[in-house]
Amino acid sequence: MDDLHLKLCVLQALTADTAIDATHIDVHVDAGEVELIGHVRDYVQMHLAALTARRVEGVKRLNQQLEVRL
Repeated sequence: MDDLHLKLCVLQALTADTAIDATHIDVHVDAGEVELIGHVRDYVQMHLAALTARRVEGVKRLNQQLEVRL
């Protein structure tokens, strides 16, 4: 799977989960390594975003750089 396709799959998974507001989450992918950048409104969403991204087929490594903004 190429990086662009993987990015789209991760974004789709994040937006499909109604418990996550993915509006301010950006996804970068390099050779299967996924980086989540941006912010969410609480720690639950931060945790769920990481879990959701890890479940996407093709993700080799996840670097979660999300911040919580209350």
